[in-house]
Amino acid sequence: MDASHPAELNEVENPIRHLNELTALTQNKYGNTPRPEKGELLFISAMQLAQRAKWNEAAQKLQAAIQEAKRASAGEPEAISAMCLGWVYTRIPGHKEDAFANYSSALQHWESQLGRDNAKLKGFLNDLAAVYSAYGASDQAAEFTARANAL
Repeated sequence: MDASHPAELNEVENPIRHLNELTALTQNKYGNTPRPEKGELLFISAMQLAQRAKWNEAAQKLQAAIQEAKRASAGEPEAISAMCLGWVYTRIPGHKEDAFANYSSALQHWESQLGRDNAKLKGFLNDLAAVYSAYGASDQAAEFTARANAL
């Protein structure tokens, strides 16, 4: 990362760790091992690229996964990809607003599915606070911290 990019962003972990708490997705395909859908394949590929710190390529795959989820009217896969895209953008200098937009999109989905005051949001809200704080948006960071602490 360059000198103008906040080093604190390195402390924000991959949000994939929140999926068990946030998602309602279940495996409802029976029989033979189901073939992953296009959006799922794009997401998996993106996260593999992220593991290898190929951030720009990961961002492209996640953008495609979001478009595929929108096309399929799949809200939760869209939110998962947006959440991870927000995180990927924290790794790419100059993409602060993109990170904020994607994290915000994911948060709106989880709030609509779980409720604004659901304790399952706590970890994600703490991540948002860390991201906003690292970018110098202390008011928003304090708001997310207060919300997380209240859960």
